[in-house]
Amino acid sequence: MLFFGAFIMRYRLELIFTFPVIALLMAVYFDLAFEPNSAVQNPEKLFREPRLMVLLAICITLLIFLLSVKMPWLEQYFQNPH
Repeated sequence: MLFFGAFIMRYRLELIFTFPVIALLMAVYFDLAFEPNSAVQNPEKLFREPRLMVLLAICITLLIFLLSVKMPWLEQYFQNPH
């Protein structure tokens, strides 16, 4: 996550909006790890977890959208905070 943050600050500041979704995705994955016989123990079965797959689809959609959209006001805000 640290290097992802460095990449965002250098190249695509718009991707900062993906951090909450990525954190939630990681939290759901972590939550799955504590279930008995969880899919985390068998990564090839992860696609059977609907919560994880929905969050992954949202995350991928958001990443693709934010990679294609330019938000100049965001760069101005972080360069000259009010």
